[in-house]
Amino acid sequence: MLNHIQLGQIQPEFADLLLCLVLLVLVFLFSYAGFKGRHVRWLLIILILLFLVFSYWETDYARYYLRFISDDISRYAEPFYYYVGKICFGSYYVYRLIIWGLAFMLISKTAQVLEIDKAVFFFVFSVFFLMTFSYARASLAMASYFLGFAYVVKRSVCTKDIIKGCFFILISYFFHRSTAFIILLTPFCFFRLNKRFFLLLLISLPIVYYLIHYGLVHFLSGDYYINEVLSSSVENYAGREMDFNFNWKFRLITSLRNYSFFVGIIICLHEFFKQQFSFINDYRVEKCLLIAILIIIVSTAFLFDDNYFIYIVGYRFLYFSAIPLVLAISLMYQSGSLSKKQLFVVLFMPSLYAYGYLIGKLLSV
Repeated sequence: MLNHIQLGQIQPEFADLLLCLVLLVLVFLFSYAGFKGRHVRWLLIILILLFLVFSYWETDYARYYLRFISDDISRYAEPFYYYVGKICFGSYYVYRLIIWGLAFMLISKTAQVLEIDKAVFFFVFSVFFLMTFSYARASLAMASYFLGFAYVVKRSVCTKDIIKGCFFILISYFFHRSTAFIILLTPFCFFRLNKRFFLLLLISLPIVYYLIHYGLVHFLSGDYYINEVLSSSVENYAGREMDFNFNWKFRLITSLRNYSFFVGIIICLHEFFKQQFSFINDYRVEKCLLIAILIIIVSTAFLFDDNYFIYIVGYRFLYFSAIPLVLAISLMYQSGSLSKKQLFVVLFMPSLYAYGYLIGKLLSV
């Protein structure tokens, strides 16, 4: 694949897509085997890392490679990735293993901090979010932020945990600047999640939309819009993804991914409020659901906007809700709050997206 990229071809070929599909199927089979109680954890971890390293399926894979070989720090929005590239012996595979491997290590540590059964967590994560996690440049930032978040909302918190939590939350910004939005949302996570507060959040949606539509659009079009990196990102996203959206099949498949976040949060909230006063619900579930709701509400306000760049920002911001959703789903299934049937309903749409996308790409090559 990398030889083709050097020749200027950034679309994955049949063999590339087939490798991704085979790896994804193996990840699913072994994660399900672990979920059923078989001891396959290390083999599963190796398969997940292979999928993260060889995620040819998305054209961003090639774009990051072209940035990697350019040896130009100005092409990196976050300098951290440039300096990581300097220690990779010129190998893009090593670069991806370090970046996405570290992200996966952090998210695995998050599950450990929250005392989640690893077999359940790996299965839910692999089906619900692995595809998007494998290409999103913000993956390391997401993993860092939510590890810090986990230290703050774990069962028993001490001063050392709070320091660790603040550290991982703050450094997430240097892995991807979009985490600034989530860091600003963090104080709201210390409210109690009940029906009254949830309704208040829903009522606030028009206000959030107004602030985004008039505030952000003014920022992008006014005198404050002086950041050349941001300007190039706008042009890059808008130009690249407009082409995709003319394809109705692409829109249908990606809608499965985007709607899966809403299906997941609705099912989890329904069970959470139904059992809110029982012994099953705990602080960890409440806070994971709360940060997921906050992110989804803000991203939904973006999605309602008719400015195409803001729309793109909205559904990319929506991805940040995936990790707390995976954590909440895993915790709720582990405690018995979610039945196996409900779990598979939550996982149906993202699994359909993953295999539908790869098979569709294979058939179109």
